[in-house]
Amino acid sequence: MTSVGVQHGTTEELESRIPTIKTTISKRCQCTDTVQKSILGTLLAVITGVLWTSFSQLTQFTDGYQTPFFLTYIITIWLIPFYPVYFVIQHIFCKRNPREVFRENLLLYADNNNIKRVRFLGKTILFSFVWTVCLFTYIKALHLLNGADTTAIHATNQSFVYMLSWIVLFEKFVAIRILALVFSITGIVLFAYVDGFGTLAMWGIVVAVASSASAALYKLLIKKFICLPSLGQISLFLTLIGVIHTISLWPMIILFHFTHVEVIIWSSLPWLWIVASVILFTAHQVLITYAPYISYPLFNGLGLALGIPFSALSDFLWKNKDFSGMKIAALVLIASGLLLILVPESWCNVLLRWIPCGKKKHNRRNGKGNVRYEYSLWKHYRRNGKGNMRYEYSLWKHYRRNEKGNMRYEYSLWKHYRRNEKGNMRYEYSLWKHYRRNEKGNMRYEYSLWKHYRRNEKGNMRSN
Repeated sequence: MTSVGVQHGTTEELESRIPTIKTTISKRCQCTDTVQKSILGTLLAVITGVLWTSFSQLTQFTDGYQTPFFLTYIITIWLIPFYPVYFVIQHIFCKRNPREVFRENLLLYADNNNIKRVRFLGKTILFSFVWTVCLFTYIKALHLLNGADTTAIHATNQSFVYMLSWIVLFEKFVAIRILALVFSITGIVLFAYVDGFGTLAMWGIVVAVASSASAALYKLLIKKFICLPSLGQISLFLTLIGVIHTISLWPMIILFHFTHVEVIIWSSLPWLWIVASVILFTAHQVLITYAPYISYPLFNGLGLALGIPFSALSDFLWKNKDFSGMKIAALVLIASGLLLILVPESWCNVLLRWIPCGKKKHNRRNGKGNVRYEYSLWKHYRRNGKGNMRYEYSLWKHYRRNEKGNMRYEYSLWKHYRRNEKGNMRYEYSLWKHYRRNEKGNMRYEYSLWKHYRRNEKGNMRSN
């Protein structure tokens, strides 16, 4: 009995400690998951930067045969297999119904569960057009500038995305991101100043800025119309862009060929470099599309930032390009602006957690902040309570008005029914009178026929 009592007491202690153990384990698991995602995201960011740098450098090997639109067309065709591959994986490995998978992914274009063909085609054509302009201008800029310059100017699209989101989508104002925008614009101006105004490189900077602006517009449209798509929806989205692009833009290749804008001689095309560029861009697109689903979206921007020093090293080591102090300053400013854009809004709180002397202040501030937050919640609750009372009172008034309106409507219907009923009675009475008149007329007519018949009969008797 004693042993049983000891075991019972031990069990009670364990049961009392279970919530604490569970919270500790969950925190550790959550921390471990965050660290794993961060390590994986860093690795993917490095691979993304290497792939983007390799694509930019290999595209420049076709300088002797410049066909930027044709290369854009070939690259975009390889967006088409994205959704079929996802669809096959869902059907074979996940054992999902293909029809349900397609309906779920098609909700990307739905508005209140209603898919309109005009809106569906309009969105897809718009995204396909912006995609084509972005990729075409980037490849064209690579034929006019160094790889590092083009990559750096294209990376400023993150700053333009924030500026457009602040203006169009009314995102929160963050001062440090405005500073990042200033850094990016200053870097572009320094590039233009170093290369000189009116030169061929100056036009390359203009084309690269157009590529950055179109990339920013593309990302803004995604945030506005698509927001947070699922894995299948983003795959379907890219496949549709590839399909629309392939179907609608092949006449442009023929037009450019016969107008001598891009003369294509199939036997002279550098197919080795074109195929390598297509493979690298497709691999890069796969990473930046699906990496946020297994890590954090922050690392996509980090990969773009790493592409700047990687491209600079490639130009310096393999192409023996010289970098002046002004150009290095422009690269540093643009890279710094991109990193500032990637800094989260609560960066000061995150920084204070790692400072020992700042932890106590941080905790004290958080304590006061929690009190203020709870007070603000209480005020918000009171306001909502009053608002709910006013809303309920307005609903009650609306209900009373509707009820009175219904009563008036029912009374008018009753009057209309009575009028119709009286009219029907009058109509039936007039029909009865008409019937009686007809009946009397028929009787008179039959009586006159009978008299006529009697007269004829008497006349016949007299004649006999």
